[in-house]
Amino acid sequence: MNSKQPSGQGQLPTCPKPSAYAPSAPFNGQSNRSIPPRAFIRPKRAMISVACQNCRRRKAKCNGSRPTCKRCHSRGESCTYELERGKALTSVLKQKRDDLMNENEQYRELFQLLCTKPKDEALELFRRIRESGEPFIVFEAVRQAEVLFPNHSPSETYGSYQLERLDRLALDGSIIKVPARPWTIVAGDGLVSELITNLFHFNGTYLLPVLEKDVFIEDMKSGHVIGSRYCTPFLVNAICAVESNFSERAKQFGVIAKQNLSDRFFEEAKRLYEREQGCASIPNIVALVLMYLTMAIKGRDKISRIYLYTAYALLNRLSLEEKFQALESRPGSQKEKCIISRVLWGLYIMESRIAFYYSHPSILPAPKVPKPPDEFGTANMDVLGRLYDEATSAVPLVPGINTINCNLTELWNDLMQYICQGAITGSDTDLRSRKSFYCMINPKTRTRISLSPNPKLARMHETEIIFTILRDVPLDTPFHNLYDLPGTTVRDILRKRCIADVELIGVYMNKWQFLGGLAYRHIHLCMYALIPFLDDSATHPAFSTACMIAQQGISRMKVLGYLLQGIQAFAWAMGKTIPESARRYLHGWGVEAIEPDLPVSFVLPQPDNVKEALARNSGSLLEEVESQLGSLIELWARLGQ
Repeated sequence: MNSKQPSGQGQLPTCPKPSAYAPSAPFNGQSNRSIPPRAFIRPKRAMISVACQNCRRRKAKCNGSRPTCKRCHSRGESCTYELERGKALTSVLKQKRDDLMNENEQYRELFQLLCTKPKDEALELFRRIRESGEPFIVFEAVRQAEVLFPNHSPSETYGSYQLERLDRLALDGSIIKVPARPWTIVAGDGLVSELITNLFHFNGTYLLPVLEKDVFIEDMKSGHVIGSRYCTPFLVNAICAVESNFSERAKQFGVIAKQNLSDRFFEEAKRLYEREQGCASIPNIVALVLMYLTMAIKGRDKISRIYLYTAYALLNRLSLEEKFQALESRPGSQKEKCIISRVLWGLYIMESRIAFYYSHPSILPAPKVPKPPDEFGTANMDVLGRLYDEATSAVPLVPGINTINCNLTELWNDLMQYICQGAITGSDTDLRSRKSFYCMINPKTRTRISLSPNPKLARMHETEIIFTILRDVPLDTPFHNLYDLPGTTVRDILRKRCIADVELIGVYMNKWQFLGGLAYRHIHLCMYALIPFLDDSATHPAFSTACMIAQQGISRMKVLGYLLQGIQAFAWAMGKTIPESARRYLHGWGVEAIEPDLPVSFVLPQPDNVKEALARNSGSLLEEVESQLGSLIELWARLGQ
């Protein structure tokens, strides 16, 4: 046998050669010289890939002849093989393993159903399983919300009908249609399809553009958990945990089923994560980031950052950049390179948006691989890659937006690196550097306002960079540049930008009735930036509108409630009065609603008078409390009323 021949997929492992040091017969303490050496050598058995069904059942020797083996021929029996000719043994075994895993998952779901149903319903379900002898048929009927139990109360029967109807409407309205099973047991096909569609319409296009949509959907539609590389139950439940916060239909499901679907998906993801046992894979990394995001949305980022750090540790173990370089010389590897590039750049973008709230550059460095391929063009597309049709319910996606997102993210991190180096704020050299960053925005992005949400999100991204450029610079500082009139000050730029962006988000809401995480985040940033201008009544309408949008978003993102408390604390520390038109939107999030151990740990740059208030009234050193949003809120609760 040629030792250099690779053992490819579907080949049997080769048997090791007998060792030169192994005895040819058992050693009994006596000399064997009188016995010819060949007497101990048995003739080699012919190796066959698979035995026929009859020989396997009898555990008899089979010569593997087709269509009839020697033993079946001599016995006059019909000879059948489980493995078809030309089909690799490993592929058959892999398919059998997939089938067994799917069956095991169904048994687990059935067991969970028996455990969670009321006692009388569980007994009735068990009785029907015994009578039919087909547990999966009974289970499927229950899963599809069929009325199995004759003793349902009218309200329960109506609730089942409502859930079935909502799921059907969700499926009909979803452009991307995927099966819920075997990926999640929390909801049905309709709701899961809607949540996956929403991901690729909004948060998955700009906030976390980390998944290669086509390969993810292909894996999810296959329904094979074991054979899928880019879709796993852990990842699907983590996606649904995030997207359930922004779905009105998911909230309707929750009201009828009397449970919070985001929490249910999160708990299922958490259970599946424990089964992964630290496995480093692309789906696991993305799912862990989404678990952090789910908790941050609920205002509990302090205890959930462990998910983020674990994801980055797994990313380091995967060495994706090295894998990308190894693929460069391999023909036909474009698809895999695209997947790696999207993962690395998507995580870099996501981490940079997180880092903004902790006032430091991205923990992850800029990827050393090309940006994901992006098609620039004049026509908008839908989520399936077709030309956008305004008559449909699809959301228009702008070609080239991912490249713009990558460019802006790089620019923001370069800016943060500059600021963290300790430049003297407001000096001539510092102002020249900041103006240079400011002038880089328009050439790098080339965003335009259109019907699509993507350019609006890019515009908000630009504003974040402008906020960072002008942070800590005195408001009356002249800031003449290529894009503003002579005599323009920092105050003019910030005020104009905030008012325009609040109006833009209002248009966004009227058009799509859906605000993803980035839009709500930007509303908060605009409120924060407008606080120094509250003495100017011209800013009151925009500030009040921002407070209204944030207040409406608390049902989706509880963290907005904590951030509204932070806004009031900032205004108190700066000696500003909240306009009367905005106060009604702060109801329920005053001092009386402050939690004893605030779970939010976001950090934001603060004006000098805020830092002085923290240093003067706290029992800690300035360096320990500087820029801590939670510390300021607690200080406001003690001294502000």
